[in-house]
Amino acid sequence: MKRFFLSVLIIVFCIPHPLFASSYKDAFITLERTMCFGTCPVYTLTIYGDGRVEYEGKKFVKVTDMQKTTIPQDKVNQLIDEFEKAGYFSMKDSYESYEITDLPYAITSLTLNGKAKRIKHYYGDSSAPKALSDLESKIDNAVNSEQWIKGVDAPKQDKKLALEEQEKLAKELYGIMAKTDEWDTETFIKLHRQVIEQCPDTKQAQESLWRLSNLYLLTKDPPDYPKIIELMEELISKYPGSLFCPDAKNRLLIAYEQTGNYKKAVALYEDMFARDPGLVGRDEYAAVLLGYAKALAKSGDKEKARKTYQKVIDLKNAEDWLKDIARNALSGTEKSESGEKK
Repeated sequence: MKRFFLSVLIIVFCIPHPLFASSYKDAFITLERTMCFGTCPVYTLTIYGDGRVEYEGKKFVKVTDMQKTTIPQDKVNQLIDEFEKAGYFSMKDSYESYEITDLPYAITSLTLNGKAKRIKHYYGDSSAPKALSDLESKIDNAVNSEQWIKGVDAPKQDKKLALEEQEKLAKELYGIMAKTDEWDTETFIKLHRQVIEQCPDTKQAQESLWRLSNLYLLTKDPPDYPKIIELMEELISKYPGSLFCPDAKNRLLIAYEQTGNYKKAVALYEDMFARDPGLVGRDEYAAVLLGYAKALAKSGDKEKARKTYQKVIDLKNAEDWLKDIARNALSGTEKSESGEKK
């Protein structure tokens, strides 16, 4: 008999409720806050089971357009657990008694494992359970909705996540990216930023720095070179041994030239020559040397620029059109110096 009761206790207390036992990845949570007689913030939130979040501001909020972000899977799971603790599916579908007028509504919904529930809660109805009001606040808190309502940033975490947690979060964020529409550039940008900031010790952080620079290069017209510079400098300084570094330096060099940072471009050219001595014998050497000469001239080192242009002209394997560019540039440099002397 003892064994029988022990078995019953195990079944009752150890097996999760069937509605909440399955994966939450297909879950769907919404919160809508409506107008009142005053300036109550009007907006909607949608939280998907995989961590995607959508906010749409309407009135009396700082941000009035669509915003997309993500939250960790664990936070979604915790929020759905709060629905279970509150007994959400056992509550009434509406609490709309107008005991006090001119107050707003909070309309929530949860779709989970094929079951859906929607509750309209008028704040003037005192019969509404406190657990419902608390749940509405927890939805806001889970996504830090104040960042859009009042423009308040999420509190910074003083403690960095452990490596295992970083890797788990990075994997989740990349999983969300795999399901994101390829044209949804802003969502990709936010997700990559989240990987870079919250998972800095992972390989995905290095990859996200590179991929984010791709987005600023290929999806912006003109390319956002200042942001590309910021990203490539971070990649090179934080991860000097990364496999992305050689390509990052080349991209950074182009960005420096495009933004007129010629002294930094000169330093990168010289770094390129130092780390790749074999470049001298390759076909592209003349073109690289020509770019170096231009950067020298633009940075004010005209004497060294003139010598470098001459070096291009003297190269035996340089193509004639590159030599012509060097000759014209050398002539222009000499004329400029002559005019300055006069």
